[in-house]
Amino acid sequence: MFKIGEFSKLTLVSIRMLRYYDEVDLLKPTTINEESGYRLYDIEAIPKLKKIIFLRYLNFMTAEIKEALKDWSDNALIKLLKNKESEIETNIAIEAAKLEKINKAFLDIGEAFMDVHQNVTIKGLESQNVIVLRGILETPDTESILWQQLFDFIIKENIKLPKNYRNIAIFHDLEHKEQDVDVEVCIEVEKLNINQGPIIFRATEPLKTVASMMIYGPFSYNIKKGYFKLAEWLSAHPYYEILGASRQVLHKGPGNEENPENYMT
Repeated sequence: MFKIGEFSKLTLVSIRMLRYYDEVDLLKPTTINEESGYRLYDIEAIPKLKKIIFLRYLNFMTAEIKEALKDWSDNALIKLLKNKESEIETNIAIEAAKLEKINKAFLDIGEAFMDVHQNVTIKGLESQNVIVLRGILETPDTESILWQQLFDFIIKENIKLPKNYRNIAIFHDLEHKEQDVDVEVCIEVEKLNINQGPIIFRATEPLKTVASMMIYGPFSYNIKKGYFKLAEWLSAHPYYEILGASRQVLHKGPGNEENPENYMT
């Protein structure tokens, strides 16, 4: 038997942590000396302690470690580690996105409120013949799913598109939403055709007065900067008010431009 201090030295685990493991029922002393009150550990406690140290290093919670120690079979351990692997990969993606925002913020420092190189203009929009697919997106960044479904249909049915066709996304929600986003994706076509299920052909509504601006560069960051600038413009021109759905018209994008820096929306 080893006293707690001796066991601490042999296992390189502090007395404080050994006492904590005792308190939370992760690793109890083998016995407690009734006369001295010393916690005593035998050699059999070391393998269990190694498992605890390993799982704590991987940021498992105390309750998770307890469950893992109940069944340390190969299958149970593989399942446990697979779940943790997925969790870590998700966290890495989240942190990478934060780093990207930080790096872009560095680029913006010194710029006049994240200028997007274009002013707001007032103009009208003519009606356009389009093929349309509307859906509810789980999150805003899954819009590409609708586009892929629509392009697959166009290829399958050999739908004719104008030479310089434009893609249009219409956002029907009255507020910004992080889930269940109501989006209609449209592609300009040469002529209207027969509707098939969720895919329909129609003419877009002509609009007499719209506030419009051209956004240059990648979607993920510059679109948001554009809306900020539009908010500034609306604040400075209070006689205009927002009516109906917003539109994003893609002039240059993944279909006709390889470099995201040259995208035009």
